[in-house]
Amino acid sequence: MPSPEDALTLIAHRSRMISALPHGVMLAVPLAEAKVRELLDKDLSLAIVSTPTMCVVGGPEDAVARLEQRLKQDDVVSRRLPGTHAFHTHMLESLHEPLVELV
Repeated sequence: MPSPEDALTLIAHRSRMISALPHGVMLAVPLAEAKVRELLDKDLSLAIVSTPTMCVVGGPEDAVARLEQRLKQDDVVSRRLPGTHAFHTHMLESLHEPLVELV
């Protein structure tokens, strides 16, 4: 089991690594996973499936803004989540190997 110091070191390194990445946006979308997947493009990721009818999509600001506009045209009310990065998305994939090595 890691020591508290090791855990804090890991958390601090992970935080610095995330801070160095481009900012992103996360958007709560009140639609089923299958429908949300139909709306994704190469810039957007399905980040979270919260319930059978609620998902979170993440990606760069411009891509999320395009999705928001599309949803608005279809009378789907989405909501941006607070935060600086699009967690659980392709935008953080580059951290995988360095984090594995760190652990």
